[in-house]
Parts: sequence; structure tokens; C-alpha cells
Amino acid sequence: MEDFDKKKEKSEEHESDVHVINQAVYRANGAGYNDPTRSTHIWVTDAVEDAKPKQLTSGDFDEEDATLSGIKEGAIYGTIVQQPFEFGYQSMIKLAKAIGGDKSGIPPSKLDIVQTLAIKKDGVDDFIVKINKLRGRS
Repeated sequence: MEDFDKKKEKSEEHESDVHVINQAVYRANGAGYNDPTRSTHIWVTDAVEDAKPKQLTSGDFDEEDATLSGIKEGAIYGTIVQQPFEFGYQSMIKLAKAIGGDKSGIPPSKLDIVQTLAIKKDGVDDFIVKINKLRGRS
């Protein structure tokens, strides 16, 4: 009887890593559905045709070299980049101007959005040139 109770306790401690999202709007509180402590990927399944899940995303993300190479080679369809290097670059330019007294680049809301980009095969070469320049690789 004790062994059964210990197994039951142990199984109750485990929390599944699987999170099923079946709503078009999920956590519309700004937090989104990603857990920042680990990589997450998107899977889809069609229970009528084939109950086997198909992974839509994998590996690195954003503007990692491996992701961009995969897009260029056709192994990855595309990626959404949040442009952290562009964000940092623009911040430093505006900060340097503000220190010199020119605050014209700071919007009244004090919020300056750096657009996210969808990078696919037709634009990956241009993006690689841009990101390498920002990384000091050119």
C-alpha cells in the first residue's frame, strides 16, 4: 500500500510541458503564450486526417545565424525577428543625441517602437547584410 501511495504522490508532482491553445486570442494581457524560461515551438495536428502532431517550428529563433542559414538554404520557411540589435543601435543613437541636447528623436509618449520583421527566403540576404553591420561583422 505504501509503494502505491508514493508512486501516486510522485506522479502528482509532475506538471506536463504540453500547453494546448485552441483559442484565437490567448492571454491577451501582453504576456502571450511563450514561457521565457525555455524555448517553445508551435505544433499543429488534424485529428480527423492524422492524429500525429506536426512540428511547425524548431531550433533557434529570431535572428540567430543558424536560423538565417536555414532560411537561406530552404530548411526553414521564415522567422519573426524582434530586432534586438536594431533596438539597441537606435537607443544608443538617440541617447547620444539627447546627451548633446537634441531630444527631437524622443517621441512625446517616450515610447519608440522597433518593428518586428518577417524574414523569409526572398529577404534573408538583405537582412543578413543589415544584421552583420549592426553586429560589427561587415
